[in-house]
Amino acid sequence: MPAQEQGLFYPDGSFKSRSEMFGDQDVVHFLTPSTRNARSFGKWTDIFTRRQEERKEAFGIPEHVEIAIDTDEPILLVPFGDVHAGALETDYKRWAREVALVAETPGAYALSLGDMTDSFFWGGAAQDSDIGSYGEQNEYLRTGLMLLGERSKLLAAWLGDHDGWVMNFGDTVYDDFIVATKAYYLEGVSYISLKVGDILYRISGAHRHNGFSIYNKAHPALRLYRDSAEGSDIAITAHTHQKAHITQPVKTFGGEAFLGNFLAVGSYKSTDEYARKKGFSRQDYDQMGAQSILLWPDKKRVEVMWDVETGIHRLNQERGR
Repeated sequence: MPAQEQGLFYPDGSFKSRSEMFGDQDVVHFLTPSTRNARSFGKWTDIFTRRQEERKEAFGIPEHVEIAIDTDEPILLVPFGDVHAGALETDYKRWAREVALVAETPGAYALSLGDMTDSFFWGGAAQDSDIGSYGEQNEYLRTGLMLLGERSKLLAAWLGDHDGWVMNFGDTVYDDFIVATKAYYLEGVSYISLKVGDILYRISGAHRHNGFSIYNKAHPALRLYRDSAEGSDIAITAHTHQKAHITQPVKTFGGEAFLGNFLAVGSYKSTDEYARKKGFSRQDYDQMGAQSILLWPDKKRVEVMWDVETGIHRLNQERGR
């Protein structure tokens, strides 16, 4: 039986073969295999898994870091935050003085908790109130952090909201942060195991955390502890511009009790248009600035001072200077 010829039947019952409709045509052969369906699901999984590992190796941000300070004397830890470099109402003299104190004092070390630049770069009243350009704010922050980093005084730095906005506009001070300062770069809730002499201190921190209380300004640090950091000796947050410190006993499973320390670091910016609109009053000297934390190398002991200068004085006392 002859092969049935391909063609088309019309409504009147007539038929035209393919050769009658199109005539004799060349046959096209696509010799190179198509890549569209060349990879199986398993192959795609392998590709993305490999890329994930490579990206983390090159650009990964740790969640937990370990630091050891060899010493037989107490150290002072200063958590700077919310400097808002470039803002009109920032106390630049105070921040410069306190950075210099940490840099020049043996046994003093710093953390950076974010919002270190103001970074209002999209126009409007917020940008108009800044007194430094994009480049100037970054350079001011870079030189301040490098003053600490060059002397191995800066241990770690968290990204904040404001300095995070800079990433939408170009290079930031954090691009070569690790190489320039040898400190750790952190984002979100992160953990530091800090061994001072023979004693391990468990420090948890975040620039910003959930939680707000009209009765307790340290509530975000308490919420950080309860949500993500049980067992921490110290929990630190920033962002709210509401300076606070609470030390209270906490218990872990099994009944072990110890003193937990919960800090909300003070800002170096006293006010701005947004704060005034939200009903926050201008902050005075005692409401602003970093706290300082004295840690001992031979026994688990944490002593929190309300400001940097008091902490430096206590450190020098304990070290016999």
